[in-house]
Amino acid sequence: MTTFGDIVRQLGGVPVGSMGSGGIGLAGGNVFFVNGADGLAGNGGNKPDEAKATLTQGYDMTSSNNNDIVVLVGDSSGVQVGASTDTSALAWANNYTHLIGACAPTAYGKRARLFHNFNASPILTISGSGCSFENFYFSHGRGSTTNKIGANVTGDYNYFGNVHFNGPSHATDGNQTSYSTVTLDGASATTFDRCVFGTNSTLRGNGATSLTMTGTDTVGQIWIRDCEFISRASNAGATHIEIGASVGLVIMENVVFINEGTTMTQAIDSNITDTTYRKIVFKGLPPFCIGATDFADATGDGTLWVYNPTTTQNIMCLGTNPAVA
Repeated sequence: MTTFGDIVRQLGGVPVGSMGSGGIGLAGGNVFFVNGADGLAGNGGNKPDEAKATLTQGYDMTSSNNNDIVVLVGDSSGVQVGASTDTSALAWANNYTHLIGACAPTAYGKRARLFHNFNASPILTISGSGCSFENFYFSHGRGSTTNKIGANVTGDYNYFGNVHFNGPSHATDGNQTSYSTVTLDGASATTFDRCVFGTNSTLRGNGATSLTMTGTDTVGQIWIRDCEFISRASNAGATHIEIGASVGLVIMENVVFINEGTTMTQAIDSNITDTTYRKIVFKGLPPFCIGATDFADATGDGTLWVYNPTTTQNIMCLGTNPAVA
């Protein structure tokens, strides 16, 4: 097995993961490699030149509660979630099991890329808790009405750092009213740090969104920090975020919403059922929004808490494009 000490030596002393990962490599778990260009199913997976071919193959090497790490190697072709014969999602069920992309930490289009060559909804289910997912690009959508959810997170205490959730990657998927690139279904204490949600190159239709928070259990303590939500809407009913009635505290800090298509009615579709428990708090200055008439319509306004300047436009930081003399 490859230990953290082995990988540090192989990578010239560079630790695995970012500052946000909490030193996961120091916990002594095993490291396994996945490479879409050169990996093979029959490889051992514990060395870069013996990488597995798909994410499913790499994940199957890991053990729960061991702080194992799957390294997604950056290359020109990308890695598939599973084989084309797969018909159901990869279930990332192991606790304290991490996925790290080995590539430059750019915001958009990272070269550690994850695709899917089978249709399912969701493609990736994350039920494990205490996991870190960092520094890779996840492309969701391939032209099927069945691809309505990219990643479905049901486990608690998970961290997503510098991940680009690119979806919908095809207009057929994005035209589904229940389309969501990422869904938090009962997942609490989730952090999104420096992530990008969506794409401005593919249209999304009425009801389609980038991030959905829902579930029969109360979902709360969601932190969204330094993230960007981008889209190209074909219908005013598209959104960036949808928040269901079971969601409690959500904190957003330094968040930007940009829509380059049809102007959205609202950036955040928020249910006003419980305004006592429900708090969507914009920490510090409010987020900045382009391409939406409002942050939330009348059914969601009572859930939003912002710093209070003197005018509505300043309160909600709706983008303006002033004339330049």
